Amino acid sequence: MAASAARSSLFIIQLLIIIAVNGASSSLAAAHGVTLLVDSRQSEFSSPYDLIAKLAYVFAAFLLLLLPPLDQINRHLCMHACVQVMVDNGVVQVTVSKPQGHITAVRYNGDRNLLQYAAGQDNSGGLDSTEFKVVSSSPEQVELSFMSTYNPSHQDSVRLNVDKRLVMLKSSSGFYCYAILEHTCDYPAMNISEARLAFKLNTDKFNYMAISDDIQRYMPSAVDRDEPRGTPLAYKEAVLLVNPKEPQFKGEVDDKYEYSLDNKDKVVHGWISSSHPNPMGFWVITPSNEFKSGGPMKRELTSHVGPTSLTMFLGTHYIGDDIVLNIGDGEYWKKVMGPVFIYLNSSPKRGDLRALWDNAKIQAQAEVSKWPYSFPRSPNFAKAGERGSVTGRLMVRDRFMSNNDIPAETGYIGLAAPGQPGSWATESKGYQFWTRVGSCGNFTIGNVQAGVYNLYAWVPGVLGDYMYTSHVTVTPGCVLDLGDLVFKPPRSGPTLWEIGVPDRTAAEFFVPDTDPRYTNPLFLHKDKYRQYGLWERYAELYPDSDPVFTVGQSNHSKDWFFAHVTRKVGNGYVPTTRQIRFNLDRVVTDGTYTLRVALAAAQMSRLQVQVNGGGARWRGGVFTTPEFGGGNAIARHGIHGVQWSFEFPIRGYLLQEGENSISITQTRAFGEFLGVIQSFMRCWTSSMTAAVPTVLRPIFLIILLVAVGASLLHLAAAAAANGVTLRIDQHQVVVDNGMVQVTLSKPQGHITGIHYNGELNLLLYAGGQENSGGYWDVFWNYPGSDQPRGMIDMLDGTEFRVVSSSQEQVELSFRSTYDPSRRNSVRLNIDKRFVMLKGSSGFYCYAILEHARSWPALNIAEARLAFKLNPTKETKLSSVSRYIQVDDKYEYSLDNKDNVVHGWISSSHPNPMGFWVITPSNEFKSGGPMKRELTSHVGPTSLTMFLGTHYIGKDIVLNINDGEYWKKVLGPVFIYLNSNPKRGNLRALWEDAKTQAQAEVSKWPYTFPGSPDFAKASDRGSVTGRLVVRDRYMSKNDMPAATTFVGLAAPGQPGSWATECKGYQFWTRATISGEFSIGHVRAGVYNLYAWVPGFLGDFVYTSPVTVTPGGAIGLGDLVFEPPRSGPTLWEIGVPDRTAEEFFVPDVDAKYANSLFLNKDKYRQYGLWERYAELYPDGKDLVFTVGQSNHSKDWFFAHVTRKVGNGFTPTTRQIRFNLDHVVADGTYTLRIALAAAHMSRLQVVQTILKPKLTFFSSNDEIKINSNVQVNGGTRRGSVFTTPEFGDGNAIARHGIHGVQWSFEFLIKGYMLREGENTISITQTRALGLFLGVMYDYIRMEGPAEAGSL
Repeated sequence: MAASAARSSLFIIQLLIIIAVNGASSSLAAAHGVTLLVDSRQSEFSSPYDLIAKLAYVFAAFLLLLLPPLDQINRHLCMHACVQVMVDNGVVQVTVSKPQGHITAVRYNGDRNLLQYAAGQDNSGGLDSTEFKVVSSSPEQVELSFMSTYNPSHQDSVRLNVDKRLVMLKSSSGFYCYAILEHTCDYPAMNISEARLAFKLNTDKFNYMAISDDIQRYMPSAVDRDEPRGTPLAYKEAVLLVNPKEPQFKGEVDDKYEYSLDNKDKVVHGWISSSHPNPMGFWVITPSNEFKSGGPMKRELTSHVGPTSLTMFLGTHYIGDDIVLNIGDGEYWKKVMGPVFIYLNSSPKRGDLRALWDNAKIQAQAEVSKWPYSFPRSPNFAKAGERGSVTGRLMVRDRFMSNNDIPAETGYIGLAAPGQPGSWATESKGYQFWTRVGSCGNFTIGNVQAGVYNLYAWVPGVLGDYMYTSHVTVTPGCVLDLGDLVFKPPRSGPTLWEIGVPDRTAAEFFVPDTDPRYTNPLFLHKDKYRQYGLWERYAELYPDSDPVFTVGQSNHSKDWFFAHVTRKVGNGYVPTTRQIRFNLDRVVTDGTYTLRVALAAAQMSRLQVQVNGGGARWRGGVFTTPEFGGGNAIARHGIHGVQWSFEFPIRGYLLQEGENSISITQTRAFGEFLGVIQSFMRCWTSSMTAAVPTVLRPIFLIILLVAVGASLLHLAAAAAANGVTLRIDQHQVVVDNGMVQVTLSKPQGHITGIHYNGELNLLLYAGGQENSGGYWDVFWNYPGSDQPRGMIDMLDGTEFRVVSSSQEQVELSFRSTYDPSRRNSVRLNIDKRFVMLKGSSGFYCYAILEHARSWPALNIAEARLAFKLNPTKETKLSSVSRYIQVDDKYEYSLDNKDNVVHGWISSSHPNPMGFWVITPSNEFKSGGPMKRELTSHVGPTSLTMFLGTHYIGKDIVLNINDGEYWKKVLGPVFIYLNSNPKRGNLRALWEDAKTQAQAEVSKWPYTFPGSPDFAKASDRGSVTGRLVVRDRYMSKNDMPAATTFVGLAAPGQPGSWATECKGYQFWTRATISGEFSIGHVRAGVYNLYAWVPGFLGDFVYTSPVTVTPGGAIGLGDLVFEPPRSGPTLWEIGVPDRTAEEFFVPDVDAKYANSLFLNKDKYRQYGLWERYAELYPDGKDLVFTVGQSNHSKDWFFAHVTRKVGNGFTPTTRQIRFNLDHVVADGTYTLRIALAAAHMSRLQVVQTILKPKLTFFSSNDEIKINSNVQVNGGTRRGSVFTTPEFGDGNAIARHGIHGVQWSFEFLIKGYMLREGENTISITQTRALGLFLGVMYDYIRMEGPAEAGSL
């Protein structure tokens, strides 16, 4: 009987193959299971064939005994030269292209095709397969495989093996899809931003969409989005429906991002054909999120107008590049995506659409209960027997909330790839398994694939991320019980105040009503954040000033706008500020208060936090984060993206009893979508007693007072007896304050030993080699020298002197004087100073350099203080706080403005230690705030670069003439040492160093230096004023120069501060209103300079500014008029003096430094070679204004192209359209460069000479850079610059050096109405590092066009 049944079912399959009758398939499959048809044509079936099919079915009995065995039938099917495969189970019929593997038709409920498919148009977007295979075929199930393999002979072949699977089960109202992606060990590197399964449904049938109980509605059609029915808004995905086919949709905004959901909420979504006589539903059911990226909170697309339904397995939306899946060169990786279930249902009651949705939800729960599925035939899909489970109990311990541990109720707890706390949110390579914690804190994570994981958790209502200390290894069939786990949220004291709820979203804050012009009626009352254009509502609600939140009075649900956005002013944008006011009854001036800011999302943001205004009185009360964030959550109507958390330590002396204020400014304002979405803020103070249970506090206080009193008496006695001690031997000097002991060679003044934390010496020092350890040196030369590359002088002292010695401080001097009898004696008097203070965990270094009037000329390229550390102890670099991999010291350079603290940590020490270089002020450094220089690098070595030519070149060399008097104090800088008894907690050392750095900044100018050449506070003055920008082509009103850099430097030309090194410089950032206060300025004569991010050009105040001791100069309102000749026709980039906004490619995998794979990618080695790889065959970059995107289509560096053993120039072509040309007018092309090295832009001009507006110390500059207008075929349309630039920023992984600015005047007759081109060629191609980095390019029309 069994054999007969098998042969009978086999007959049915063969019969369908032979006569290709679809009408019979339903009745046959219902009786006999799933059938498979492999055909060579697209067949259309109709009802007349039903009779034929039934007759064939009767006739089948006569052929039963004639059939070959089943395996022969299968072989026959697989050998057909066919173009399609059809699978039918009597309920659903699916047609798939062969071998491509695209689903071309879904037949159900009497409808021939539920999909939108035109023959020959496989529009699924990629992953065409090349090999088809029947994995299994029986009455119970059919599984098909469509495979493709990486083909290195095809340049754009995806570097993966892809196996797409389709499964249909007997009697199932739908089908399953999954895929296996594999990257083998011999494949090159790649990254994947998105991986998805998409269904484009029949536009004539499906018009009602449902993604949740609350989010379902009739939808407009795809044609309504096209012009003229629809008008695109700020980005292409958002369209205003102005004349839709159905009037009910008029005035609505359609945007697919309005319908995004979190992974945890996205089990089922889809479409309903409401107008069908028998309404049908098409549903995408995701039974598990284990194969998706980013964990339960990852937000992604679902269904949207098309009609389209998606499964997003991988995606960067709402997070950005941090979640891109990066696979290294030769890295093995494999992942199973799915299965997901495509479910079809129908309802005989027309109009009862809710019944279809409810039925789909029931089916979704049924699919979830079956997970992991038993039917997938791929051995890569782990069945239930190959999985394990993890259980435990999670408690929250926060003694400032409760004396007892609190169950982590409703917490999210999961297993993901090993990483750092919170890293699961951007993890995409592996699988993740999550659940919710129960009421008692108990949890069970079931059906976990075998592997090694970290256990992560976060608890709504509690700050921070939990991670289990050990790896969790899951094996098949195991049940791991981790027992009781304790999560200690970040906390150092009791809460003073808080705003919001720590739930990783901004849902609790104020979300405004939408502008009536941009309404989606579905979100008028719930989920209002999904509406379009809410970023514009901020300025409408707060037109004249930013809001102030008063703790204790304001309500975060009414008074705190959910997104911190920019404000549009004219054609530009300015930052906005949130001010928080709060009262303190008592302030512990020597304590540390903590401001914790948790953000739900961020887009290209930088926060500046000011405590009580951050002015001179509150020195050190300004904190600035690095730039962070991606994913565009504000534009994409998100209420969250991925969490960012910042902790700002605020010293008590920055606060006051009574009213205080904290201002938070998002300083980057280059567009409407830059900003952050807040989640939660809390301010707390450190307190020893607050962490003690209430009932024990009286006892604890008594014990504490006795213990502290005894300790203080002991310390006081020890300090009185010792303090800072000094021991002088014949060849060395030893200074000791009981915490740190430093040994210096005498009289040379090199630091040969640092004794700290039980270690005899933290430095690398070999006896007799006194230029190892810690030392000063200069790289110098003189006119007529026989050493063309210059000389290094180690600044050996020849005279030792004790400047002061007491229990409070010791200051030592090591002097050397120019000796003209020694040919290569450095032509300076050098006084190197060393200071140690009582109770200080470190020491200070500074030097006075002097050139007397009677001495000959010299030039100094570098002056620095260097420390070579013990390589057996210092193993972690922390200028960027990561382990280093690829060795190039230039990868770790920083701008002066960002270079406050950097150093090393001895991570392998039983009691890890940190060695930190803290620069409390940049007044003594060259080149102003943007000067880029070395920090720490492999050695281990830590540097302070007082003078240096890196990234700029010879223009910043310090040149001192014959008989010129010059003196300058370099420093002091503070060498800070710290330790942590918790081995492995390296972050704590870094955070402590940052806190110490802020403390040092707040003490500047120091009071202790004994040299009269160091100006104390009373020897200094201040300068205040307000700077506004006047550009009538941008705004009718003057605009505040918000966040501008304003500074005092030696008198010169606009921008000369960037190459000035002889004198001192004093810089600050203007407030949001353009006000500035430059404090602690040494007495002298200066020019006031400024440059404003977002505007071209440099400002210089017309009169010198003379600062006197104690003087307070108020300059009033100053006006900066940026260079401008006419209205902007087009622009490329952002005038911010960097190339950061342009396209920086991924690094060649063989040169990778893993620290910079996703952020600061410009720091990677070898990017100059990537241009020719991205633009091969000599085809250079073409940028079309209005179509191209500078962040994707403008390579950040204009480099040469290697051809054979030589190099050739490359050309950038800019194409743009002009509707009207003033033939006798003058157009202006402005090119601002962020860096240049030995370059010549060919903008060759035969009639008009270009203006070179960069100030250089050279009297003569050779130029050659080529810019052609419309091919250079018209007279006067080719311009050439001189040769310019130095500093080698391209080779040194810089994103800028010093700015160069060019202005090219283009006569109107050179242009034409319609398309025009400008070609820019960097003509000097003598090597691979010659080239420029762009900052900004703007084309201006004739002035006659008028201003605002």
